[in-house]
Amino acid sequence: MRFTIGRKFASLLAAFLALQVLQLSIGIYQVWHVSEEAELLSGAAKVRPLFLAELGRRALTPGSQQAKHQQAFLERFALHDGIYQRLREEYAPRRADKRYGALATVAMQASESWEQELRPLLLAMDPARPQAAAAALARFEALAPAQVEHIARIVMYLEQDIGEEAREAMRMHASIFSLSMLFALVAVWGVRRQFTLPLRALAEVSRAMAEGNYDRRLAVASRDELGALAGAFNRMAGAVEARTLQLSALNHVAIAITSSSSLQDILNEIMRSGIHLTGARAACIAFYDQGVGRFKEWVTQGLSEHFVQNMAFRPGGLADETFTTTTVGTYILSNDRPETQHKLSKLTHDEGIKCFICLPLTSHAHHLGVIYVYRDDRDTFESPEIELLTTFARLAAETIESARLRERLAGEARTDALTGLYNRREFEQRLVEEQARAKRYGKPYAFMMLDIDHFKQVNDVHGHAAGDIVLKTLADVLRKQLRDADIPARHGGEEFAVIFPEINDTAAKKVAERVRRAVAATPFRLPDGREIGVTVSIGVSSYPKDADTPREVVDCADRALYAA
Repeated sequence: MRFTIGRKFASLLAAFLALQVLQLSIGIYQVWHVSEEAELLSGAAKVRPLFLAELGRRALTPGSQQAKHQQAFLERFALHDGIYQRLREEYAPRRADKRYGALATVAMQASESWEQELRPLLLAMDPARPQAAAAALARFEALAPAQVEHIARIVMYLEQDIGEEAREAMRMHASIFSLSMLFALVAVWGVRRQFTLPLRALAEVSRAMAEGNYDRRLAVASRDELGALAGAFNRMAGAVEARTLQLSALNHVAIAITSSSSLQDILNEIMRSGIHLTGARAACIAFYDQGVGRFKEWVTQGLSEHFVQNMAFRPGGLADETFTTTTVGTYILSNDRPETQHKLSKLTHDEGIKCFICLPLTSHAHHLGVIYVYRDDRDTFESPEIELLTTFARLAAETIESARLRERLAGEARTDALTGLYNRREFEQRLVEEQARAKRYGKPYAFMMLDIDHFKQVNDVHGHAAGDIVLKTLADVLRKQLRDADIPARHGGEEFAVIFPEINDTAAKKVAERVRRAVAATPFRLPDGREIGVTVSIGVSSYPKDADTPREVVDCADRALYAA
């Protein structure tokens, strides 16, 4: 049975009331007993044998008052008779009682003396027989002193017993009072232990939690409402601590992700964090290509090469179902449990995976793709893990989208929007870097400047749209003729420039000639369908043969271009 606070207080109250009832009962009994003995004492004090003899004498004396004296004698006789009868009834059963033994003995002696000697003598005092009455009176008077002694002893014993009763009552009440005080102290201690200390502990732990110490807990020492409150508080504290740890983990993840430099580093950190947050084995991020309507690119971590090579994202499959959902917090869990709709594939079984979860990567209503997290230690994810991964997936999606935007903006800042080649600002920075590298390692580099012949005429005759086509086509031709290490750029207008790391001017001039011929052999198709031919003029310079600084290298190539 649950011992509630109400029952505890009821028990304390019942125990206190029981003490009070006990004290009252003992008091009532002692008052009653003392009143009984006081009544006996009062009656014994009224037993006066010699006075009774005097009344008998008056009752035997003839005269006008004889009848009155006879009446008084009979009343006093009846009083004595009743008192002796009371003494006999009260103390006859108590002869064996140690406490009342002496009193009972004397009381029975007095009662027997009355019944056997004194009472018969008084009954024999008949005024009609004066001589016999006188003899009985004389005999009564002779026996009366002994009876007076008996009565005196009875009075003494009764006074002693009443005194002892009073002392016993004081001891009893003192004991009950001491017991009540002890009970009060125990009650105060119990209230402090059962209520004050737990409430104080609750207040202290609450303050600690308010200060951020979420690992504090309450001791559940009882099964009452305070115990239930402590248990509920501990569960709440555990939930708050778990949520705080999750938020802290997500915060660390966010810092780690956002501190990564490139998109690939960010994707790797996202997968690593997803594995770390749930103790999983592996992760995968797959991106959906809206243009082709399917998953086209994906990256993995923790999966075997065989698994990665055989991965497939079929239309209408699990990934598609996860990706196309619009419900926030949607996920798909795959394992081999009977209630699971998406069972594990043979490839997944061969990999040793027991379950995986697939969550959408959605940022600002933009669907980017999905993220998989794979387990090999158990066949499900717990609810807190799913909740954490749901939040993590949203964070990852926003981070990926931000990284893509940064890379796009950074690319736009470095490249020419029309041709896709580096712009002049980026090109000049690359030239300074190549100059420093070549000087540090003692390596040469070459520089080529290219200008489209009669480009203004193309714009004037065919329009600026045709001019843009010529520029973009020339950029494509240029890229095809260069190495991956070469650095092409649109230098401005119809001028293009190329840095050739670690080659001299002789090799650069050969590339220049190849470029000139490729451009001359390329038909430039205009927006209206017509084709035109384009030629270019090229100038080449090199470091350190022709110049010592980037500016001098450019000027030298520029002069060679106009000379061509």
